Amino acid sequence: MDESYSKPLRSEIENNFHALTESAPVGIFLNDAQGKTTYVNKKCAELVGVTSEEALDFDWIPFLHPDDRDRMVSEWQKAFENSKEFRSEYRWVHSDGKVVWTLGEVNPILGKDGKATMFVGMLTDITAHKEAEKAFRKSQKLLKETSKIGKVGGWEVDIDTGRQRWTEEVCRIHEVNINYDPNLEEGINFYSEASKPVISEAVQRAIENGESFDLELELITAKGNLRYVRVVGMSDLPNRRIYGFFQDITEKAQQDELLRRSNKNLNLAQRIANIGNWTLDPDIGVPEWSEEVYRIYDRAPEDGPYSLSDYKNVYKGEYLDKFTSVIKRAIDQGKPYDVELKLVFAPDRVKWVHALCEPEQKTGSGKYFLRGTIQDITERKLVEEKLSEFQFDLQKTLELSPGIICAANTNTGYFTKCNPAVRNILGYSEKEFLSKPFLEFIHPDDRQGTVDETLKQLKGEPVSKFQNRFECKDGSYKWLSWRGTKADQDGNVYAVATDITELKKTENRLIESEEKVRLVLDSAAEGIYGLDPQGNCTFCNQSCVELLGFESENDLLGRNMHELIHYKTKDGVPHPVENCQIYDAFRTGQKVYLKTEVLWKADGTPLSVELWSYPTIQNGEVTGAVTSFVDISDRLQAQEKLRSSEEQYRNLVEGTPDLISSVNPEGYIVFINHAAPKFYGMQPEECIGKLAFDFIHPEDRSGTTSAFGTWLQSDDSTFKHENRLVSIDGQRTHDVSWTISIERSSDGSVSGFSGIAKDVTEQRLAAREMQEHKATLESLFDSIPDATVLVDQQRSIIAINKAFTETFGYTLDEIAGKPTSVFYESGEEFLRQGRLRFNLSPEEAAEPYIVTYRRKDGSLFPGETIGTKVFTPGGNVMGFFGLMRDVSDRLRQEEAQRQAQKMEAIGTLSGGIAHDFNNLLAIISSNIDIVQHKQKTATDSAENIGHIKEAASRAKSLVEQILTFSRHNDQALSAVDLSLTISDSLKLLRPTIPVSVEIQTRVERGTVFVNADSTQVQQVLINLCANAVDAMNEQGLLKINLLKVDLASNELPSDTEAQPGCYAVISVSDTGHGVEPEYLDRIFDPFFTTKEVGSGTGMGLAVAHGIVSQHGGHITVDSVPGEGTTFHVYLPLLEDYQPAPEVDAEDSLPTGTERILFIDDEECLAETCSELLEYQGYTVASFTNSREALELFREKPEDFDLVFTDQTMPGMTGVELAKELLKIRPEIPIIICSGYTAQISEDDIERIGIREFCLKPMDIKKLATVTRKVLDENNSAC
Repeated sequence: MDESYSKPLRSEIENNFHALTESAPVGIFLNDAQGKTTYVNKKCAELVGVTSEEALDFDWIPFLHPDDRDRMVSEWQKAFENSKEFRSEYRWVHSDGKVVWTLGEVNPILGKDGKATMFVGMLTDITAHKEAEKAFRKSQKLLKETSKIGKVGGWEVDIDTGRQRWTEEVCRIHEVNINYDPNLEEGINFYSEASKPVISEAVQRAIENGESFDLELELITAKGNLRYVRVVGMSDLPNRRIYGFFQDITEKAQQDELLRRSNKNLNLAQRIANIGNWTLDPDIGVPEWSEEVYRIYDRAPEDGPYSLSDYKNVYKGEYLDKFTSVIKRAIDQGKPYDVELKLVFAPDRVKWVHALCEPEQKTGSGKYFLRGTIQDITERKLVEEKLSEFQFDLQKTLELSPGIICAANTNTGYFTKCNPAVRNILGYSEKEFLSKPFLEFIHPDDRQGTVDETLKQLKGEPVSKFQNRFECKDGSYKWLSWRGTKADQDGNVYAVATDITELKKTENRLIESEEKVRLVLDSAAEGIYGLDPQGNCTFCNQSCVELLGFESENDLLGRNMHELIHYKTKDGVPHPVENCQIYDAFRTGQKVYLKTEVLWKADGTPLSVELWSYPTIQNGEVTGAVTSFVDISDRLQAQEKLRSSEEQYRNLVEGTPDLISSVNPEGYIVFINHAAPKFYGMQPEECIGKLAFDFIHPEDRSGTTSAFGTWLQSDDSTFKHENRLVSIDGQRTHDVSWTISIERSSDGSVSGFSGIAKDVTEQRLAAREMQEHKATLESLFDSIPDATVLVDQQRSIIAINKAFTETFGYTLDEIAGKPTSVFYESGEEFLRQGRLRFNLSPEEAAEPYIVTYRRKDGSLFPGETIGTKVFTPGGNVMGFFGLMRDVSDRLRQEEAQRQAQKMEAIGTLSGGIAHDFNNLLAIISSNIDIVQHKQKTATDSAENIGHIKEAASRAKSLVEQILTFSRHNDQALSAVDLSLTISDSLKLLRPTIPVSVEIQTRVERGTVFVNADSTQVQQVLINLCANAVDAMNEQGLLKINLLKVDLASNELPSDTEAQPGCYAVISVSDTGHGVEPEYLDRIFDPFFTTKEVGSGTGMGLAVAHGIVSQHGGHITVDSVPGEGTTFHVYLPLLEDYQPAPEVDAEDSLPTGTERILFIDDEECLAETCSELLEYQGYTVASFTNSREALELFREKPEDFDLVFTDQTMPGMTGVELAKELLKIRPEIPIIICSGYTAQISEDDIERIGIREFCLKPMDIKKLATVTRKVLDENNSAC
């Protein structure tokens, strides 16, 4: 190339390269063939903290992380030496000391000689990714530990298979093995009988409706323990699964029950003691009362507690001031109070209360939250008056005693005297102590015992020493020991109490210590028991009892443990006590350890244990021993299994026909089994030390080396590969499939590789034949012109052909494995077809049926489908094979044929319709003349006006029938009364049928309802009647009958898909010339006719047959030449259908005062309708020009509440006007009317925002009703 041209070009390429690499988000560098760096972009240099210029003469090796340095230097050298690419993750140490993780990729650029001329490298910073991996592993570990602590586990159910997957915590809660894998029914069986129906219903709703659930239920574990659990489930129907979490809430449930009982007991105790508790949040101002507070204040709970301002109703005078003062100080300053207050409900009804309050400061607020009690002390106040008479000399005596000396009256329940020790011990003043029933001082748990002792005093019995707890003034309790006298005749007793609180505390500490020891013992998994010097059991824990198979510790305590559990050896030989090694602990004072020992359980079976026995020593003397043991039965079984497994492994290695070998890290054989002669042509011992690589077929060595190297760089645990092995003499070759794994030493380094090679020579030959067979089948499959699909039993797609892709737009990669619901119109249709088609016999499945399908682009089309089950060679169902053909064009042609036939029928009816219409017009015209004449003579013309209205109504009805019959609509099924359909059809037919034809009808009594399109049924009936009249040459008898029949399977035609059941039957008979037998089989064929040319299309009966079939019915014909023909139309009967009752219209028409804009290009009609609306109270602005009406609305859009417009108008149609009006005022309600419904569809009306459509003509009743309806709906929406 010319240097003057190439040099600028090379310069431009280099500039573009540098511009591209410098803007790259990854590091890019170039090395020459010797490994010298020739280019480094900015990003690459930044990774280690140098500039691009510094990096060119830079030694990169020191910047590699020490743990990665040797590995990376080795990989670089291999790449340079072999001109190979490599890819690896490694770390750099940045110049500022931070560690940077990178993904390095190096690719050689090869010259013509196959050697690298340079290397292109790329470094991607993956530090954030590595940190995320580390955080993820940490979070997974934390999640697992959190689930275990919170007793929460996850679960999942496969809806289709019913299998469940439980996490470890769920298995622990159920007390089953960690790998337990139940089905749905097995999982539900764990619940209690009361909970099973609840969880079953919740799961069923989740499967059917996708509903979530959150339940608290009772569960019976595998070990029979009752637990309370919370089960939360969520549905994922697209992926056919339910998942959620499972939590053990047993402790919470038990605590809730204890709390409920505690609250109940608290309310009872408060009622007994006449004490109630209350709380007050000053920001709310209304306190919360317990039940007893309501009783004290004589207030019903439904009336609620007093607010702060309401207390003036019960506190009077000084007590109101006192209450107000202490409450204010408590709220504002946090001052507690302890006061007695007087409640005055009426002059003769007074109560005394003792009120206590302890404020608590609210967080973030200067105010205080109040919590307190109130006690009814009315009785105490009355008794206090008598306490003033207490004698002085007794008081002095009492003052000298360090213990409480007191007198009480058992009749009143109050202390009558006490000494000063009450203040010293309990903190009460004498007045306080004597002003309260003595039972109120006593702890609730001790009151009954005190009452029992009091009863003894009343009976004159001597009272022994007893103890109880007394409440101190500060709210604490002290233990008192009492001695008392017998009660005198007045019920007076005297008693002395000693404070034994400290003694009780010491006793409690001792009990707590013993309980802690017992708790530790019972929480231990190993069995523990104590021995005295005689070998008798002094204590044992629960694990000891359970492991030895006893019912309780009483079966062990005091028993000689050697005679009970250690009386013979594991071989059943008697074991003398003097040889008992367990007893050596207290015999010798030394620790005893037995790695394997046998104890004998209560039922006589042995228990293998590991055992320790330690002497117990007090004051230097051995006082016994403590023995602990663990059950090692599972351990011994595992050891035996390991031994057996090793034996099985040896047998497997020597018994298998496969080649099993091991090589060292350099690839030399260190072990090979007996299959060596078959594959290598050498004995096993001859193969030891040989290079395994030499036995690989030369053509496979490169591929095997490459695949093996790739595996070593991956995280896969095993290497799977197929190649050929050749014997040492090169004469024999075997195709083999290798499975190889890495062997590692204890320090984690690679110590070698072990592999198994399976001879697949014959399989490969078979596979090649199978591939050829498969290619042939795929070619045949793709040659099918219709869209074809093969699905499995779950209706998941296995294969599609080329025509399927062309029809639906999906490729096999896009749709393989997905359910066939992807190309159905809806999920409901997918399920319905599955229920129908998968249960058909092969003969039934061969019948074609039409289904609406959805293409990849979302468009729908009707597909004629034929499907059949596919069976395995063993006769089992493998799946379903279906062919689908787009029949859109065919159906459109059939619909056009039906419409053409319908128009043919309209032509037949037109003469009669014109005759009827002329008669109605004559009635209207003549009666108008009469009315005008009577107006001149002031004669009443109401009867003539009635004739005019009746004729107009009949004309309207006639037009509606013709429009309905001629309308080109899709099939719309609804409940149709066939008796009315026959009546309406005859109204249309009668004028067209000559009077020489007699018509007879016989209709079943009552209503006969079918699910049908009334227009299509009317079309069938008119076709049959018209044919009958033609067949009789306009003279004879036409019979139309309607009845109900019940058809069995053998009564149905063989060529129909109709099902047995109840049918409505319409029979149309004539007395014409009949049909010859040879024509009967073709009578329903399209275009077949026995009429002369030009007398018919031959489509009438074909259309009738198609309509009836689409309704799930069938049509038959009976004919006798010369006598006549009868057609029977069978339609499935709606047996239980009940029509809604008709409601008589009210005589008075709805009125209003709103403003209406009315537009119709027919001036007379506009004026008439406007006048009718004004009669009903509306204000109407009438226009005959739509554009003028639009201009007025644009000027004054708020002057109108409703717009009523015609559709067909010059200049601007009603729809166009409506669109413009809604642009100006979107919420304006609009009613549009027309004389022909085909001008506008319901979809158009809804899309545009028009509120109602009315068909002309409209009388005043229709006009007033629809106007009021639309206005009311608009008002309610606002």
